Amino acid sequence: MTNLDLIKRKAGRPRAIPEDRIEEVIAMHKSGMGYRLISNELLDRGLYVDWSTVRRVIKKRQSEKGRDNTFSSHSDTILTRGLPEDQGNPSLTSESQG
Repeated sequence: MTNLDLIKRKAGRPRAIPEDRIEEVIAMHKSGMGYRLISNELLDRGLYVDWSTVRRVIKKRQSEKGRDNTFSSHSDTILTRGLPEDQGNPSLTSESQG
């Protein structure tokens, strides 16, 4: 009997990103890293994962858990948070009305 006989394995292909590393990938994405940069960072840590796999895992997690207060685009950020006072429409400021 070999060591391989003692290991219980699930059927199918193993996950490209192990379950224990997914939260790490999500944290990298939330910190502002892009899919390709995350892929390169994982490669530096010894795990080869294509950027499209990183994207798929992140999108799947977002759909499962909701958006978690992340913004999908800059325009979503502006619509949610509003523009800073100094970047607003100059015709609406108090200086131009007086």
